[in-house]
Amino acid sequence: MTDPELASTERLKNLIKLTGDIDVDVVLNLKELLRRELRYDEDFKLEKVAEIYDTDTEAIPSFPAICIEITSAQTQQRTIGKERATFLRTVELDIKFYGADVNDKNATRIVRLGGSRISSVISRNADLNGYCRMGLRLGAVTYPDVVFGTKIIRAAVIPVIAPIMYRDRSAGPGARP
Repeated sequence: MTDPELASTERLKNLIKLTGDIDVDVVLNLKELLRRELRYDEDFKLEKVAEIYDTDTEAIPSFPAICIEITSAQTQQRTIGKERATFLRTVELDIKFYGADVNDKNATRIVRLGGSRISSVISRNADLNGYCRMGLRLGAVTYPDVVFGTKIIRAAVIPVIAPIMYRDRSAGPGARP
């Protein structure tokens, strides 16, 4: 049996250096998690390794590719206090797996496999290496076709919600400057 404290320490070693910006840190840690886990995932064998981008872009040079895009973010104060308050920053993202040209006879299989494996990797690593202690939550995967210039690419879109709790000086009444 593994010591829980040791297991926690082991996971934290994969946490990337934090920038202090929650939105940026969520995206960078998610990008690193996918890069690390998909590279060695025996069930995620593609002819070519998918490039991972920390933003959605129309300048993707080749497919398959993964783009991580923040769709919204909001902050709620969870406690009231003079010294320190607890906040919840909820970051909503879409992970887009662009698989292959729709004319490729294996496009649908590639995209469904990719969407499934990415969802599985995120579920297994829902704490985002210790950064998201409440756990990442996945929405329903959709499979749209996306236009890139003259190509139509089959894709999987995986919605992810990252709730991040943190403590900070209260912005409310009674806070010291």
